[in-house]
Amino acid sequence: MIHSTSPIRTPQLSARAVLILIVLLGLALRLYQLGVDSYWIDEFGTANALINPDPRVVIDTVRHHVMAMPLDYLFGWVVARLDTSEGTLRLTSVMWGTLTILSGYALFSRLASRRVAMWAALLLALSPIQVQYSQELRFYASLGFFYLLSSALLLRAIEEPTPRRWVLYTLINAIGIFFHVYAVLVAINGAVWLWLARAEPFVPLSRKYWIRATCVLLLVFLSGLLSFAGVYPYHIPLLLGESSFLAMLGTAFGWVPFYTSLPLLPWIWGALCLVFAAAGILSSIFTRPRSRLAVLFYAVIAQVALITGMNVLKYYFLAPRQLIFLMPLLLLFTAYAIEQLIVKAENWKPFRISANLSQTALVTIFCLASIPALLNYYQGDKGKTLEISRILTTAWRPGATILVLPDFDQPVYLYYTKSLGGGQALLDSFYGADWSDLNQGIHPDEDLYLVAPYPIQQDHADLLDHLGFQVVYTPDNPSRYSRGVWLRTK
Repeated sequence: MIHSTSPIRTPQLSARAVLILIVLLGLALRLYQLGVDSYWIDEFGTANALINPDPRVVIDTVRHHVMAMPLDYLFGWVVARLDTSEGTLRLTSVMWGTLTILSGYALFSRLASRRVAMWAALLLALSPIQVQYSQELRFYASLGFFYLLSSALLLRAIEEPTPRRWVLYTLINAIGIFFHVYAVLVAINGAVWLWLARAEPFVPLSRKYWIRATCVLLLVFLSGLLSFAGVYPYHIPLLLGESSFLAMLGTAFGWVPFYTSLPLLPWIWGALCLVFAAAGILSSIFTRPRSRLAVLFYAVIAQVALITGMNVLKYYFLAPRQLIFLMPLLLLFTAYAIEQLIVKAENWKPFRISANLSQTALVTIFCLASIPALLNYYQGDKGKTLEISRILTTAWRPGATILVLPDFDQPVYLYYTKSLGGGQALLDSFYGADWSDLNQGIHPDEDLYLVAPYPIQQDHADLLDHLGFQVVYTPDNPSRYSRGVWLRTK
């Protein structure tokens, strides 16, 4: 275990009070604007199941959603009995995302000093992408919580190998698997801690317990996989919508803004986290004896490789959200490097900057850097489904057709159009389509509205221009969720 070498000081605030303040900060950021944005298509798929009064519909939906498991949905279904608004249904994600700060601290404080753990908790509270997925009606926030909590319980069971501790770890991880199957990957952390970190007297016994627990958890994983965890039936490029594998990793780990931003300021947060993470990784790896923090980086690499390989085998695309549960581990390396810098500044002979001064300065720098990064997220275009549905409801005239690309976006526009009072004739005018339909000259004698991802590829833009489409709506700050509206009159 790595501890700070700086002398012990009497803090102005207790560690518990500071942690509570960090958690409250994280909660506030996760509640801000919670119900402002309309659902994008993946959220709507979840919401559409939760608002149904029959829980059997929820279970059936889980079986058709890729890698979905029932417990996250059932928690949401209970909340939906109170209210079905966007803000209320997203509250479960807020809860899990906030609790992730605490489960992260529990793990971080076992791997490093409490000051490092506190830094990592602060970074986790401020992280824009962690805030984002704590505000989405999806299962990634609960995955992050159970992944970190299971890792903390596993590390405690390794260091204090009693049957009770191993049973507790196995039980919590099994529950986590039924929130998201990736929770089973915690076993990889245990493998590197037991076989790559420095040997301890309790390691041989813990290895035996780990093997038994892993066998049980693999059985739980397989039973969940066979019972639920739907598989997407199409072949999709691995990096669909991503410029490169490295850019996807940078987004997943919070080093690149999820919503691409031309101004420099939103990039500073990620750049700081990346630079300090690299320094922390290198420092921990070359420190002897080899610690459990050092080998955790190898576990991250193994899990990224495994998830990528599985997506290749499944012909499914790799998205940043599939890896964000690993991001807190990278933030721990960032925090470790920050703490090392504080210690070195205090022992720097020419000037000797006090720990309190350097720590205050670094807290200020990271907090200020987080502001434009968070604003970039809060102001980002998340699809504007409700706004586009309102445009279509106002502009539509009887006899016109509305094409929605890709075709699986159609249900969410029907949902919001109906909520706006759109009549049956309007609802019947929606059709799911793809670009080949336009190439075939679909509906040549009708007014034709088109809703499609924006920005569009140049060949698609040329096709729309050739067919006589005119722009009705395009977003000011386009993102990977953005949609535009075009109209071709007969």
